[in-house]
Amino acid sequence: MTNYKESSIFIRELELLSDEYDTAPADIKTFILEDIQLIESAISLLQSDVQ
Repeated sequence: MTNYKESSIFIRELELLSDEYDTAPADIKTFILEDIQLIESAISLLQSDVQ
């Protein structure tokens, strides 16, 4: 899988988690936010590897 494809998958997952975050109970939002931050880091690494 190319970095572009992986990045696209992570971006889609980020969109889904963001939607889930909006409707999640307060105690779950912390865990979702951690996942969002990890995915953002992964996207950043993949995109910097491409450049």
